[in-house]
Amino acid sequence: MYKKVLNPKPHRNRYCRPVYVDGSYFFSLCQAAIDFEFSYYQFYTKVMNHDGPVTYSGHTVVLESWVKEHPEYKLQKPEGEKGNE
Repeated sequence: MYKKVLNPKPHRNRYCRPVYVDGSYFFSLCQAAIDFEFSYYQFYTKVMNHDGPVTYSGHTVVLESWVKEHPEYKLQKPEGEKGNE
């Protein structure tokens, strides 16, 4: 029988980039775009073209990878597996 093997790199495409929007953690750029009713294409290009925090439609957006590189900015990751609820 076929056994599914999970990819060791969970963030393998552009949709799976974890992000903080106004201090709230989202598991992907797509999830944040849907929750804040952003145009995904414009949101993605603006976030990816800037190194560090960026303001988009009045909201502060920062990638989780940038936060890990800059420990002076302490943003809390949610506890548990459910994420934003």
